Amino acid sequence: MKAVENTLNSLSIDTRVMREILQRIEASQRDGAQLRRDDRVARQALLNSTSCATYFSLLSSSHGH
Repeated sequence: MKAVENTLNSLSIDTRVMREILQRIEASQRDGAQLRRDDRVARQALLNSTSCATYFSLLSSSHGH
């Protein structure tokens, strides 16, 4: 009977450890997804500002400024 109790306790501990590992993996994936979204937004903003700067530079040079 003691062996069964020890096995059940061990399984319970293993289950808690696995649950914690899965929660950490999920949290890191959420954080990673947020970072990737932030990175895409930053890249798009940079492209937009670069495009605007290039446009205004070309516009200025075509008007002799």
